[in-house]
Amino acid sequence: MTTTTAAPTVANKGLRRGAIGLLGSVVLGVVQTAPAFSVAVTLAFLVGAVGLFSPALLLAGFVPILCMTVVEREFVAREPDCGTVFVWVGRSLGPRVGWICSWALLAATFISLANLANIAGTYFFLLFNWDKAAGTEWATIAVGLCWLGVATWLGVRGIELSSRVQGALLSLGLIVLAVFAVVALVKVAAGTAGAQSINPSLHWLNPFSVGSSSAFFSGMLLAIYFYWGWDGPAAVAEETRGGTATPKRALVYSALALLGFYVIVVVALQAFAGIGTKGIGLGSDAVAGDVLSPIGSAAIGSWFGTAMEFVVMLSAGAALIAALLPTARSLLSMGAYRAAPSVFAKVDERTGSPVGATVGCAIAIASVLIVLSIVSNNVLGDSISAIVLLIAFYYTLLGIAALWAFRKEITRSLGDFMSKFAAPLIGTVVLGWALIRNGKDTIADDYGLTTLLGLGGVFVIGAVTLLIGAVLMIIWNVRAPAFFRGETFAPHYLEEHRPDLVQHVRGL
Repeated sequence: MTTTTAAPTVANKGLRRGAIGLLGSVVLGVVQTAPAFSVAVTLAFLVGAVGLFSPALLLAGFVPILCMTVVEREFVAREPDCGTVFVWVGRSLGPRVGWICSWALLAATFISLANLANIAGTYFFLLFNWDKAAGTEWATIAVGLCWLGVATWLGVRGIELSSRVQGALLSLGLIVLAVFAVVALVKVAAGTAGAQSINPSLHWLNPFSVGSSSAFFSGMLLAIYFYWGWDGPAAVAEETRGGTATPKRALVYSALALLGFYVIVVVALQAFAGIGTKGIGLGSDAVAGDVLSPIGSAAIGSWFGTAMEFVVMLSAGAALIAALLPTARSLLSMGAYRAAPSVFAKVDERTGSPVGATVGCAIAIASVLIVLSIVSNNVLGDSISAIVLLIAFYYTLLGIAALWAFRKEITRSLGDFMSKFAAPLIGTVVLGWALIRNGKDTIADDYGLTTLLGLGGVFVIGAVTLLIGAVLMIIWNVRAPAFFRGETFAPHYLEEHRPDLVQHVRGL
């Protein structure tokens, strides 16, 4: 392990300074999670794991998210680099750990965005009642690739235009979901919601009432997936107005906004539909793939069910647009520090956009979408579940990196102790234990939709993804060993080899 310097350097990669403000940063963090999509396709699984305590697990899952928010705020203040975990973990625990950590993030994002593109394509056809097309792979892939093309075009055009589009799409979705939540809760209170409805209870918010530790940690990881992407503001820290204060505030605001949104909407859905296994109950097979459309139809009318489908499509498409920005910037940072091909380090002088990295990410996402869809829908489904393992893996490494990087500062004050020791320690322990526990569950051959090599497909996909990363890292190590020797992270290396890419944190 190597200690970080008192004033680490951040490569000035050519990104446009002051291109995005606080609101745009918060919108990026919220939109990147695809909130409507997450509720539509994941809530049934969360209810299946913990029953009525889905709101409680959303609160419990927020604890490690809050801890990691504190951790990322400290790292942003110290090193506001768009590479985020790649740079932070790499400087603290060594270049190889940083590389594999970044690979886990990139791979999880590629799989997630491929799924979002597929969902956007599917819901496009559902909006027009073209059910046959919605169930046809090549058709949904084609429309998904169109969404990906739009996201890529916006990413290449620059962060300002992309941010405005994200804000517009998010506003439309939130309006529709707010209408549903109000109507659903009013009907439940008035006793007109139907026999399946349940009066909300504070007991739903108690995570200690979950029946088993296995259910709790399965629910915990699912809940973390709901929030994943909230930290998008950290990846655009080099482009925000107001210095590091803006992304630090945006990290908190986006996390709190998502917490409020999820708890209110999930309580409304659960109260109106109940958790039964028939009809619109959240335990029913009829709503397993999409809870919003059938429950929205039952609450307000069939036209509103269509509006819910429209919202899910917008949520998936908007998340695709939003997530491509920080993902490309992670790859840009790797290129700048010679951890990836230099083509990814190129930034368009006119737009301030990392064109090479953006197009590279789009190609990777399209490849994952096409390959996994062709292989099997079940494999695609298990690959989505494997994302949770990858997320827990790289956030656990981030927590360990924080404990190491800030170890000499934790005794300076109570605030330093809480933010630089207590928060990363709690986040690391919770996420690490959830990772281990879920890894033991997913390795069973009857877990998930597929069995690969005699093991659970979810576990195999997660493990193979990391193994592919390790192989790629070895190959790049042979081709460009300077990064893996730690030379490109050192200030003198940048000053000697790329003087145009040096800027001290104090000057930001």
